[in-house]
Amino acid sequence: MKYSVRIDENSGICWIHVTESFVRPDDSDMLKRLAADIFANNGCCRFLIDLTEAHVVGGTMSTFKVANPEGAIAETLKRIKSAFVRHVLSEEDRFFENVAVNRGFPVRAFETCEKAVEWLMQE
Repeated sequence: MKYSVRIDENSGICWIHVTESFVRPDDSDMLKRLAADIFANNGCCRFLIDLTEAHVVGGTMSTFKVANPEGAIAETLKRIKSAFVRHVLSEEDRFFENVAVNRGFPVRAFETCEKAVEWLMQE
């Protein structure tokens, strides 16, 4: 996985743009730690993970594991509003969203960055 990070000063959204292979659960766990660190260091609490140029690899069980973090990182992630974007959402993407939301994480899946930003900007 390769990624770049930028924080939009106007919206306060941290954009993480991912390219190449994105393997669940390992790459997801790394992005969770990155988001938690950014939140701790500068208070950014809105994240847009752009996976439109990534090849996502993982099965149902790894998707469940990623959507259901535990421990201290889970408490931090519940304070972070996150959206992820794919050109076409798969059944696993919807499964991830359902599991995460049911566990109390403010996460949504979108097919466009514009819709993701609109949701992230809602209070």
